[in-house]
Amino acid sequence: MDKKDDFFTELTISSQIKISIVTKYFSAWANVMKNKKEDIAYIDLFAGPGSYADKNKTKSTPIIILNNVLKDNILKNKVKFLFNDKEKDYTNRLRVEIDSISNISELKYKIKIFNFSVGENIVTEFKKEKLIPTFLFIDPWGYKGLTLDLISSVLKNWGCDCLFFFNYNRINPGISNPKQEIQKHIYAIFGEELGKKLENEVKTLSSNEREKIILKYLKEALKKINGKYTLHFKFKSESKNKTSHFLIFVSKSKLAYDIMKDIMAKESTHKYQGVATFEYNPYNDENENNLFPPKPIDDLKKELLEKYSGKTLSVEDIHEEHNIGTFYIKANYKSALLELEQENEIITNPQKRKKISGRLSMGDKVEITFKKNEIWKMF
Repeated sequence: MDKKDDFFTELTISSQIKISIVTKYFSAWANVMKNKKEDIAYIDLFAGPGSYADKNKTKSTPIIILNNVLKDNILKNKVKFLFNDKEKDYTNRLRVEIDSISNISELKYKIKIFNFSVGENIVTEFKKEKLIPTFLFIDPWGYKGLTLDLISSVLKNWGCDCLFFFNYNRINPGISNPKQEIQKHIYAIFGEELGKKLENEVKTLSSNEREKIILKYLKEALKKINGKYTLHFKFKSESKNKTSHFLIFVSKSKLAYDIMKDIMAKESTHKYQGVATFEYNPYNDENENNLFPPKPIDDLKKELLEKYSGKTLSVEDIHEEHNIGTFYIKANYKSALLELEQENEIITNPQKRKKISGRLSMGDKVEITFKKNEIWKMF
């Protein structure tokens, strides 16, 4: 039994979190899309066997999503499913799992299950089609099959989002590997121009700097294919205190970004002043290497005072304008603004508001006037 087979033997905590992120986002995305006139689709190109071989026969992502759809009278008549895995044994087991769902016949559309190696064949098919709104999940064992072309072939269409497994533990050393076959896969992920640039830049970097630049270039590559909004969720290895992999989310939609951001924040294992780290970290090393500011709400307060000095905006506008590319979710902005109000740094309208759990509320429509920074008074 190889390591790939081992993966479906026991459900790890990191796999539980991955399943939770995928299934929660699909439910939220489908709930937004179900009232549109178009049908919608879920595509999983590395679907696996549908369950783990533990004593509870724990269901994996495809079966959880199928069961959730079957609970919704609208969705079971709108969602089209495409599952693929090149391992014949996996798809055979997946068929058995699907057939064991008692009300599976209530789905309007027949589930499509394929056995192909993910490569140019599927990219060519997706490129020539105008896809219905689709949530694409790419979860390869290594990194073969994960390409910018594949993501772009789906993302080009309206309402389409992608979440993919980024195997940092394998890709990181691959960037410096001179073998042509390895370089080919690295360039397929980053694009040849950025891939070559990355090769040169990582040579003298520390491990932490290397991780940051790899993520930076990956997001730059995704922006080139119209991936306007991206998020990453980091997983530390459960056996070694180092980065194992990431889940990367990419979308053209700000609403999709906000939904996934809230989901990833809630799945994080550490928070500082209520601000999530967007990672699964089984180790007590939250201050290691200062990768995360020890007091992020304090930092946010300073940023808001500087950026919006003398301006008036609603809470919702502040969040919409400022949060892209940060760890902050809307609840963090409301906490920061409540503290600034108590510190007499801002003026709120209305000032009299309801209290929730003994604390003033801070609704989306509350207007915030930032007092003007009069630096000249210091001299």
